[in-house]
Amino acid sequence: MTCQRPLIAICNLLRTKLSFPPQRPANKAMNRPLGSELHPSILGQDHIPAALELCRFAGWNQTKQDWQRFLRLNPKSCFGLFHDQNCIATCISTEYARQQAWIGMMLVHPEYRRQGLAKRLLNHCLSRLDEQGIACVRLDATPAGLQVYQGLGFVPEFVLSRWRLPEQTRDVSRTNPKPRNTRKSSEETSYRKHLELDKLAFGSDRSELLADLAGDSLICSADNGFGMMRAGHLANYLGPLTAKSPGVAKDVVSRLLDATPGAIFWDIPDSQMETTQFAHSLGFQKDRSLTRMRRGKNVPQDVNLMYGISGPSTG
Repeated sequence: MTCQRPLIAICNLLRTKLSFPPQRPANKAMNRPLGSELHPSILGQDHIPAALELCRFAGWNQTKQDWQRFLRLNPKSCFGLFHDQNCIATCISTEYARQQAWIGMMLVHPEYRRQGLAKRLLNHCLSRLDEQGIACVRLDATPAGLQVYQGLGFVPEFVLSRWRLPEQTRDVSRTNPKPRNTRKSSEETSYRKHLELDKLAFGSDRSELLADLAGDSLICSADNGFGMMRAGHLANYLGPLTAKSPGVAKDVVSRLLDATPGAIFWDIPDSQMETTQFAHSLGFQKDRSLTRMRRGKNVPQDVNLMYGISGPSTG
């Protein structure tokens, strides 16, 4: 098993404090519905501060680095709604090998909710995906959004839960564990094996996403699995985590925890009972549940290989 850090030290990322200019407050006196008069626009780098403010309103964990990644990978499928030049809602879709797409970052400013803005953005994303011939669309729904998505043709597939490890004093290694194998050929072979395993678990090739995540993550690999840990606004995020057995997953998690200070979020399918029991034994606490949902054709995923997702925004 090996653990490797990117050129940018993970510890620096873990200590990063986000700062961004506040948005102009929304018009609290505005009562008439806006859904019919606002049109989705493509988001750019200059919209990241506004998108982050929506994340903070929602209590979400995404960082500036996450939004930069969304825009790099999906430059034409990150959408927003604007009122008085303020970004008041967002939604993104990520396409994987033209087989399936993922809907994420469905956010609406608190003062503009219950006006159909999220549904308008979602329908825009779905129409665009239909035009591209992408037959399978997935998302991870909160309990509040479950009925809304069902009304748009999404069906439940399985339940996963967020597990949270509170920030506490742990015996954390401050140095990068030395890799077991250092030959370039071994690293390339291992990388290809991990991509193949992830494709079996997720159902589509998402090597572009994994390569981008690796640039911001601590990576631990084993012969039959791998996992990543990256910084978040509220807590570090453990995932994706793909392995051929619970034992391999436990080994990878233990290595990641040994090298990571601070609080941690970890999203695990509920069917992985041995792994959720392991998380509980480590001090993780169950925080909330999500439902994986699908619209259209079924691109099979193997939940038995899935011990942690890459995040609700990308699967």
